[in-house]
Amino acid sequence: MDVVKTFLESCIQEISLNGRLGSSLKADLWNKVKLVLEISHGFSVTQKQMKNHYDYLKEKYQAWLPITKKTGNIYDPATNTILMSNSEWDEYIKAHPKAKALKTSPLSFPDLCTKLFEGSTATGIHGWSPSYTYPIGPHIEECMEKLEALEWEEPLYSATVSILCEGESYRKAWMKITEVNKLESWIKATGKKMGIF
Repeated sequence: MDVVKTFLESCIQEISLNGRLGSSLKADLWNKVKLVLEISHGFSVTQKQMKNHYDYLKEKYQAWLPITKKTGNIYDPATNTILMSNSEWDEYIKAHPKAKALKTSPLSFPDLCTKLFEGSTATGIHGWSPSYTYPIGPHIEECMEKLEALEWEEPLYSATVSILCEGESYRKAWMKITEVNKLESWIKATGKKMGIF
């Protein structure tokens, strides 16, 4: 798992510094990621293997994301577990075949996958262009520290976690709002807009 984490962090770093090519890394950046994996883990890999793993993780992320937004608290972000019965999984997989891998194996490092893939899968006014360079913003850990300090109960706590996992713009807003009553109002309004409440 450490190799996967290093892979994701290296991809995020290269995209932050150098931007994307389409929905992936630029060709020369794969060599930098490869070098990090070799130095950090003694792990030798080809560009094709890295691209295949990148695509696999992206596909898994795209299947994971809608599940995390479903009502009924079926996704537990604290344990990275999807709480569905076998029959619910079978029904979901029929409609979303790419979700099959999630039934037996959770998405590795969902926060890192969100940071890496959210810009390459978004559309509309919040979508980013293929050559977009990620700004560095508040990390999920900082946001979670703030949330823990508030000692919020359910469902406000889980709704907040779901919103923070949506992306950097939500985490930036979360960190900028300092008054507790305004934070709570913002979470409720945002959650209602997303269908969480």
